[in-house]
Amino acid sequence: EDGTVQGVLEVSGIPYTGARLQASALGMNKLLSKKIFLHQGLPVAPFLSVEAIQWKQDSRSLIQKTQNLGFPVVVKPVAQGSSIGVTIVKQKEELDHALELAFNYDPIAIVEKYLRGKEIQVGIIGNRDLLPLPPIEIVSKKEFFDYEAKYDPTKAEEIVPARISQAETRLLQDLAVRAYQALGCRGFARIDMFLCRGRPFVSEVNTIPGLTSGSLFPKEARAAGMEFPELLDRLIQLALER
Repeated sequence: EDGTVQGVLEVSGIPYTGARLQASALGMNKLLSKKIFLHQGLPVAPFLSVEAIQWKQDSRSLIQKTQNLGFPVVVKPVAQGSSIGVTIVKQKEELDHALELAFNYDPIAIVEKYLRGKEIQVGIIGNRDLLPLPPIEIVSKKEFFDYEAKYDPTKAEEIVPARISQAETRLLQDLAVRAYQALGCRGFARIDMFLCRGRPFVSEVNTIPGLTSGSLFPKEARAAGMEFPELLDRLIQLALER
């Protein structure tokens, strides 16, 4: 997912589905992708990055910067997926443990403002002519949509189409397309967002979303009238068109 396999396939001249090397690497790196989103005028949650060596040398100033964001905050590794290494921190005393957990997976962590609202994901299909799929709403039965909730169907409810207005649907789909284009994605991807009292925020881009028949992306495609075999055929066709 970080572009390594894509690079090997490109050098070997083998077609493959999904984003190319650069977009894959950017999608995996939450810090770089957030900076690109900001440059493109896309709304993101207030955040700061923390390097492990910084934390050891000057934790006091970093705690102050985190307090300026306002608790609770979300701490996550810069380059990791499936919510691995993610912690919701409600007070400064919990920050050290959360960062140490994140540093187990990456030497840089993201600390961002915790967003209270609906978690919405929008799939995109296409190379140049892009098709945004119906948004899907995630209602986790845990504190957040963590690793367990992602892979245990009893831990979260997935509602498609999302329980939002038509205007909000169009807004989120437009932002999803812009985020997709900002990273240079191709083929397909899923854009994770939050809707907080009508205000949208782009969280991250998943360049290889789950593709089992029960995964989120195929559920969105099905809501758009595209059954699983047709979806797979379309993704293969897009790979061959590049």
